Amino acid sequence: MRTRRLCGALSVAVLAACGGAATMVLTGPVPPHGVASVRLFDSQLGDVTPHIILISGSTHRIEVRLYTPAGSQVTSVPGGVELGFAFTPAPYATSAAVAGQPLVRDVTPTAAAGEFGQLTITLLFLADSTTTSFGPFQALVHPS
Repeated sequence: MRTRRLCGALSVAVLAACGGAATMVLTGPVPPHGVASVRLFDSQLGDVTPHIILISGSTHRIEVRLYTPAGSQVTSVPGGVELGFAFTPAPYATSAAVAGQPLVRDVTPTAAAGEFGQLTITLLFLADSTTTSFGPFQALVHPS
């Protein structure tokens, strides 16, 4: 019995050390100051936070997911939020809002294949008109 408890405790410790714990999704609203980070997801490529891949001549649907300081995903913000994308250099890519999806943008590269750029994300919290920015996130236009 004691060996079983020890093995169970060791298993939990190993999973925690290896990052085996899953991110908990919040179900309730989180105030604006509760958003500590963002991650970027391409509808076709998955998580592109470390390196945004843009294919020349293609439009990419990029979703911004919000997270608390503890790493839990934020599912709603009271009053709502508006999303802004700013690329550097400015003509690097264009972004367009997606109807009914405030944290999603359609992004089309305008830079040539092989060019590096950066994306800065700005969130406007509508309940109190405060803003916060995240980034810059690295991007590269790949040939089609």
